[in-house]
Amino acid sequence: LARLHMVGADVLVLDEATSALDTETENAVMEAITSLQGQKTLIIIAHPEVDESSSQQFLLASANPLENVTCKILTDKLYNIKEEQDLLANHDRIIFQFPMYWYSAPYLLKKWLDDVFTNRMINGLLKNKELGLVVTMGQSEDAFGAGRVEKFTLSELFKPFEALAN
Repeated sequence: LARLHMVGADVLVLDEATSALDTETENAVMEAITSLQGQKTLIIIAHPEVDESSSQQFLLASANPLENVTCKILTDKLYNIKEEQDLLANHDRIIFQFPMYWYSAPYLLKKWLDDVFTNRMINGLLKNKELGLVVTMGQSEDAFGAGRVEKFTLSELFKPFEALAN
């Protein structure tokens, strides 16, 4: 399952591996990606195996030809915090793309957020920006909810990201 949630936007749900998308679903994905044009969009990718992931490769290939979309792949290499903050400040829309690990984002994204996001970033430079999530997981969306296998809704699990958006 891959899920895109953007504050103030529709939700796009992919319920199968992107390598096996039917034509209608692939067209819907491409329309969603094309809609990113106009405003400057930054996609922060926190996937430990980007090169081996068919879903990550599909989204990278789809975003590549778009002029106003920048993809940043997080690694465990050192980064310049000021440069990362400038990258965020220079984009209108920020999308975090990651696989869900144990009801959370991978360590790469958590560490990056801890290092890069400061009170100044959240209270000033990120004000009025759109925040989105693209999350892949091994369970279907139906598994999440009170009384279901996973006991919590996806919205409940992603509350920390909602807090960043406010």
